[in-house]
Amino acid sequence: MNDIQKKLLEIAKEYINVCEKLNLRYFALGGTALGAVRHNGFIPWDDDIDFCMPRKDYEIFINEGQKLLPKHLFIQTYKTDRNYISPFGKVRDSNTTAIENADKDIDMNHGLWIDVFPLDGLPSSKRKRKFYAFIDNGLLRRRYSPSHYYSKRSRSKIANLFIKLILPSKRLALKWSIRLSTKYDYDKCELFWWNWGTRGKREIKREWFDNFKIMDFQDIKIRVPYMYDEYLTEHYGDWKKLPPKEQRVSVHNLYLVDLNKSYKEYRDEKSKF
Repeated sequence: MNDIQKKLLEIAKEYINVCEKLNLRYFALGGTALGAVRHNGFIPWDDDIDFCMPRKDYEIFINEGQKLLPKHLFIQTYKTDRNYISPFGKVRDSNTTAIENADKDIDMNHGLWIDVFPLDGLPSSKRKRKFYAFIDNGLLRRRYSPSHYYSKRSRSKIANLFIKLILPSKRLALKWSIRLSTKYDYDKCELFWWNWGTRGKREIKREWFDNFKIMDFQDIKIRVPYMYDEYLTEHYGDWKKLPPKEQRVSVHNLYLVDLNKSYKEYRDEKSKF
């Protein structure tokens, strides 16, 4: 492991401890699940850890987990950090610095993080799911998400102006997005999705996540979906095959990383100029 991965693993250990103390459901997601199954740890070029939780468990974690974590770890949501505008949570190490280029001018907690995604149900009707995706991905997310998440071709000036007129506030758009996401109960739906994520538009069968398997992940154990082969195949195709070398790169565009210095020190230094 490199230094970033070692620090991420420390955060993940504390997250898992809290989930187990509170008897919450959680799973490794995306590249973390793939890394556990294929590499027994990090995908070598990966620099993040993703977990997911059914919405009910997620809400318990963000409401009760903070008091069970070490003081330097902070559960970041749009409710706990005013300038953080995102529909999922992060657990950040406040003693470190990891600033993404897209967020470098935002005054918020910029510690190194792991992602925690809520899982929400989807309607059984295909027509409703399409409408649901259009409202959330086509309108709401365009308003509150950083511009680099959408290509210039998909964002016309007229469309952006219209969205800003009906949604004057990014925070309001985010709240509407979360309200839409929570309309369908995860435990009562056959399909669900994880809000945001690089593959957030794809539908996931809940039966794949009805139980879990324990996998080695470096020097700890983590949970992956019980039917991980079906889940990984749906999302990655032939997941057992390594991608071409040119694709073995980090997905995060980091502006500044310092694992030995708090982001607060950089923020205070910047305010002097």
